[in-house]
Amino acid sequence: MRQNFFLGIVCAVVGLIMLFVPQDFIKAVVVSLGVVAIVNGVYILTTSRFLVDTAVYNKLYTIRALLSLGIGLLAVVLPLAVAGTLWLIMSYILGGYLLISSAISLYGVMVMKNIGLSIKPYLYEVAVSVLIALVLLFVPHKAGVMLIRLCGLLILLGGAGLILRSVIISRTKS
Repeated sequence: MRQNFFLGIVCAVVGLIMLFVPQDFIKAVVVSLGVVAIVNGVYILTTSRFLVDTAVYNKLYTIRALLSLGIGLLAVVLPLAVAGTLWLIMSYILGGYLLISSAISLYGVMVMKNIGLSIKPYLYEVAVSVLIALVLLFVPHKAGVMLIRLCGLLILLGGAGLILRSVIISRTKS
């Protein structure tokens, strides 16, 4: 029950940030996606590209890893160095990168399936990447801010519900 209380507080704080400073939330998400892209690139270079022993697979996954590292570094460094419309440009670049990465991953999934490897986690990665890419590419700036505020309100309400549930349960136990 204590976990629900703390999760509720975290959700409420994130929801408030999304409601009242959506532009800063977007900036944090872009930089966070950049960090994730860097970690993903390192992971691919050290692990994923060796799952299948074919030249095409290895070459594509090496390209994907280097692309991931480059875009990730851009997403972290560029917006912090230069402000303004660069955030919007960087979100378009991230969206394009995610679509290209998903296409390469889909090829890798087909190759892995043909040799009998488990593909379920990779399919989730492709689906989430495509979903995030579509949001980054097709949500106009003003509508995006409104969407973030709406999501912030929903997360805030969910956090408040978790806190309330935790308090009610702790009172009934004592």
